[in-house]
Amino acid sequence: MKRLKEGTKCYEYNIFSFISIFILFLVLIFVIKQGNVPY
Repeated sequence: MKRLKEGTKCYEYNIFSFISIFILFLVLIFVIKQGNVPY
């Protein structure tokens, strides 16, 4: 039971990481299209 619970926790964490990276990627594309690249 404990092992299954840890696996579910890891799975949820992976999905959260993927969503965060995806949002950051969309923001990056938006910034580049606006031409406001902060260098």
